[in-house]
Amino acid sequence: MLVSVALGAIGWFGANLLINPWLEVLKLRKEVQEELILLADVDPPSSGTFYEEGEEAYQHEVKKFSDSRQRNRHLGAKVSAHGTLLDTHPFSVSSYLLRMCGYKISDAGKQLLQLSNVFRDEDRAIIRYHVEVALLLPISDEDYAKSVIRDREKRRQWSPALKAAKESAAQSSMDHQTNT
Repeated sequence: MLVSVALGAIGWFGANLLINPWLEVLKLRKEVQEELILLADVDPPSSGTFYEEGEEAYQHEVKKFSDSRQRNRHLGAKVSAHGTLLDTHPFSVSSYLLRMCGYKISDAGKQLLQLSNVFRDEDRAIIRYHVEVALLLPISDEDYAKSVIRDREKRRQWSPALKAAKESAAQSSMDHQTNT
């Protein structure tokens, strides 16, 4: 009798501390994937719509984009809360196992929250890519996202060099003016 109670308690702890967090991650992952697919074609409102199709069409775009931002924010909050829960002591084993499998739950939550505040297509593509990577989802437009990331890295590399060249040219011009 005592052995069966002990085994039952071990089973309960195993289910609640190991299996339930995994199931919740899989459920959230599915929700995120569904939302990303549904919202892939929702663009920020365009002033062209206002001028070409009228105010009603423009207001429809505004509402559609606003609703999409709300859903992303809500989903980001859910994923972030679950990531925070996984980081607490009782779930540390599950959290560790999920990280070893490649899941980055907290990163996905932060990225989803950020996605709700971004308007530019390039930024949205990069953030979406990071969410898909963090949750091990199929990547929707990997080539485009990676090309945008590469272009930004190139700009960042050139930015300090250009700044240094401008400063050097300005200093040289000042030296030349001082000498004459």
